[in-house]
Amino acid sequence: MKELFQLFRDNNLTPNGYYILHCIENKIEMDLSLAYGTEIHKLKLQGFLDDKSSLTDKSIKVITDAARLDPVKTKGGKEVIPSDF
Repeated sequence: MKELFQLFRDNNLTPNGYYILHCIENKIEMDLSLAYGTEIHKLKLQGFLDDKSSLTDKSIKVITDAARLDPVKTKGGKEVIPSDF
C-alpha cells in the first residue's frame, strides 16, 4: 500500500484522481461523493486527461504502474488481502 501512495505522490496524483482515472479506464459509473468537475479539471491541467476527458499516455502509465504493485505481504510471504477480495 505504501508503494501505491508513493506512486501517487511521485505523479502528483490524489487518490480521488486515481479513482476517476480507474472509472474512466474501466467504464465504471463514478458513485462517490466527489466534486467530479473539479477533480477532472485538475486531471486535465496535470496532463492525465485530454480535452475530451480521455486518458492520456501519462495516466495510462500510472494506471499500469499501480496494477503492477504487489499486494501487501506478511513476513511469511502470504497475502494479507485474499486474491478474490
